Amino acid sequence: MGKVTVDLDKPVKRISTGILGLDEMLYGGLPEGSQNIIIGDAGSCKTLLAFNIAYYCAKNGIPSTVLTIDQTSNDMLRNAVSAFVHFADVKELVDKGTFNTVEIEIDEELSSRESITYFISEIVKGVRMNDSKLLVFDSLSVLRALSADDRSFTRMVNYMVESFRNVGITSIITMEIQNGQGDRHKVPGLYEDSMFDGIIKLSNITKAGVTTHSASIVKMRFSKYKTASAQLSVTPDGIVIKSATRLAGDEMQ
Repeated sequence: MGKVTVDLDKPVKRISTGILGLDEMLYGGLPEGSQNIIIGDAGSCKTLLAFNIAYYCAKNGIPSTVLTIDQTSNDMLRNAVSAFVHFADVKELVDKGTFNTVEIEIDEELSSRESITYFISEIVKGVRMNDSKLLVFDSLSVLRALSADDRSFTRMVNYMVESFRNVGITSIITMEIQNGQGDRHKVPGLYEDSMFDGIIKLSNITKAGVTTHSASIVKMRFSKYKTASAQLSVTPDGIVIKSATRLAGDEMQ
């Protein structure tokens, strides 16, 4: 057996999210080639955050793809631009080819190996249309409903993540979760701690009838990250995340 050489000093290549506060929490951006999931309550801005990152990358010359299942590409773009009115040039990016949108219709339950393999191959095919380096998949919640059982869902997510890793793409996948029991959540069949390199958690906080949003990094392999929550806001210019004034410490995995 040959000796394995490990280069611990090799710098981590990163993809900037274009969101200053988030990049600060991630020490510069998402590790290139990492597989990430954004989890959070309904209405916690998961889709908008993922779209914002894809838009920024495309605008800066990094080919990106946004995959939709439960809505058309036009509806998705219209919804995003209605929130981010200064993103109206997204159509120019689509025409230019740096921003790609893919719709996939699922006509059957995702239970057999064949159906799962076909679904993943369609995603990879869409990514290769413009040689994307970043993929946004919104949302895993839809696939959970279309899976026959927990085991099928687990197998599909594992295969999907490994397929993205094999083609060298950085992915951002969204998933709605319920934070009803303390700070823990559980989606049957989803083991995000082991399935994904990075976990970004969004939350809704309601006080005196006013709802605010927060973001925190739960996990990020290959990178240091700041663990303290930070306030998240939606503006016409995109998502704004304010750097946390009190840091709970830095983690490295």
